[in-house]
Amino acid sequence: MNKIVMLIEAMFRIIQSIPSPKAEPFKRWLARVGKERIDEIENPELGMQRTKAIYENLTENLPV
Repeated sequence: MNKIVMLIEAMFRIIQSIPSPKAEPFKRWLARVGKERIDEIENPELGMQRTKAIYENLTENLPV
């Protein structure tokens, strides 16, 4: 396994083990994003839709 991947995995484990109420929003966000990425692996069209929505949002906010 790649050393960077191992470090990232360890970082996520540390974050999830923090017993602080202040860490809860980040832990929920992390769980939601992880689930979204797993869903995109199972259904690549979801990833395309997410990418399109991000692109459209970025282009709407560009100065003219």
